Amino acid sequence: MYISAAPPLPTYPLHLVPLSRRRSVITAQLEILHFVETFGLGHCAFLTLTCSHGQNLRDAQHCLNNVSRRFLKDLFPAWITMVEFDSYDRPHFHLLVTTRHDFRTGFNFSNYTRMKGIGQRAYDERRALTTPEKQERGLLARSLTTDPALKAIWKQLRKKLPDFGFSKSRPAELIPIEKNAAALAFYLTKQFHSQERLGFIPRGARLFRTSASCPRRIPRVTDLVIDTPGRRRYLWRRERICSVLGNLTNAEMRTLYGPRWAFRTLEVCRALDDRYHRTPVPWEAPHVRELVQEVMDFGYVVPGPVDPYDYLLPANSPHAA
Repeated sequence: MYISAAPPLPTYPLHLVPLSRRRSVITAQLEILHFVETFGLGHCAFLTLTCSHGQNLRDAQHCLNNVSRRFLKDLFPAWITMVEFDSYDRPHFHLLVTTRHDFRTGFNFSNYTRMKGIGQRAYDERRALTTPEKQERGLLARSLTTDPALKAIWKQLRKKLPDFGFSKSRPAELIPIEKNAAALAFYLTKQFHSQERLGFIPRGARLFRTSASCPRRIPRVTDLVIDTPGRRRYLWRRERICSVLGNLTNAEMRTLYGPRWAFRTLEVCRALDDRYHRTPVPWEAPHVRELVQEVMDFGYVVPGPVDPYDYLLPANSPHAA
């Protein structure tokens, strides 16, 4: 079963994402939007898990599996996990979780922004926090919310997560979603279009995961087919190629040109692009019919006749055979 879906975020620079990651990026964005739509914006929160120093991706995922099985499932009914790497090539986890209470109402996002700004400024300057900055940061942290349930979860995360191999100083951060689901999906997949962050992503690493109880819109990543203008243009041209060859059905094309007949039509499209440079193709012209038939029969354009004067070229000539 194939699911055709268009990219859900029009402003997302999908052209900067490598081809091997585009399907995973679109799947992650669709699942994030579906997750927030299912549970509601007020019952969704953003959880960041920080690993200990010196852990690679394999060790960090082992810690995540243990904490998910033994601790997180008691706090959150379902979640989506995204792996991200910082500028020091250290992995950490971003989780979109659903909560049993509405933590968004009454949360002071302005104080949270000021608190994060203090830490980010010290991080950019590669220095530790000063005493006044620590005092201001502590005051802002204590005035983020008055919800006792959220404070109780913060306490449990600080107490339990270091036992599973996460950082002892700041193992986790749980905050409600400030803006909307689209902004969250853009943020969680931002590393895939950043040339600086792409260098830290290991080849073949699985960066997107969901819990067993998470509602999925797309069961498997391999089921997704990205509906783009280029794909629609290829499908239209494939129909025209089938009509040029005699209005053949899929079964007839498979019988005449083999099981990879769709790949042969891709070669025809490339040959037509080289000849007409995206100008309208005269489909009824005899030479176009001959070109289509030639590529479908041989898989490539047959070279022209051999020049009878090739033997006159010197042996060391770059044009000699």
